[in-house]
Amino acid sequence: MAIVAASQAVVLVELGLVLAALAGVLAWLGRRARTVDPGVLRTIRLSPQHVVHVVVIEDRRLLLGAGPGSAPTLICDLTEKPRGARDTGVRADPARPAPPTAASARPRGGWENGG
Repeated sequence: MAIVAASQAVVLVELGLVLAALAGVLAWLGRRARTVDPGVLRTIRLSPQHVVHVVVIEDRRLLLGAGPGSAPTLICDLTEKPRGARDTGVRADPARPAPPTAASARPRGGWENGG
C-alpha cells in the first residue's frame, strides 16, 4: 500500500512539472506574439469611407490611410522627428547619427539661398 501511495505522489509531481513547463512556454509565446504582431493604437474616421489608423509595428508608429477601392497607404512614420520640430539635444536612438546643426550645415542652392 505504501508503494502505491509513493508511486501516485511521483506521478502527481511529474504531472505538476509538465503543467508548469507548459504554462511557461505559453507565457513566453504570448509575450513574443505581442511584440511581433502589429497593433492599432487609434482609428480616426475622416468620412464614412475614409479612415486613418495609427499602427505600432516593432516599436515603430506608422500613420496609414485607407479608402474604398485601394490598399492601405503609408502616410508617414510617426517615430521619426518631424522636419520642423525643435532639437532638444536628446537622441532617442543612439545608433542613429545626430542631425546636422545649423553651424555645420552648408547652404544649398535653390531660390531661398540665391542660387
